[in-house]
Amino acid sequence: MMSNTYKKFMNIDFEEMTLKELELAQQTIMMHRRRKGSGIMKSLKIGDKVVVRTGRKTHRGKVPPKMTGYIKEVKRSRVLVDCGQYGAWTVPNTNLEV
Repeated sequence: MMSNTYKKFMNIDFEEMTLKELELAQQTIMMHRRRKGSGIMKSLKIGDKVVVRTGRKTHRGKVPPKMTGYIKEVKRSRVLVDCGQYGAWTVPNTNLEV
């Protein structure tokens, strides 16, 4: 099932856009991602429980694609999360689910 956001995005005709328009769209998306990320970082506190997405497709018994952990340290652009048996991970805010 497709989300409404996906449907809206796929209605854009990228073939008709000029290179300058594509670059502007890219810059706009990056700006909004940074803004959302900084909002997430400001809301995090030490001891908060979060879910870390590792980006791994297969875990082969080592590290699962998602782990639950507690925040140990909040840095400028990354967060140190203690995931118990999987150790401490330094992850960017885009890989966190609060």
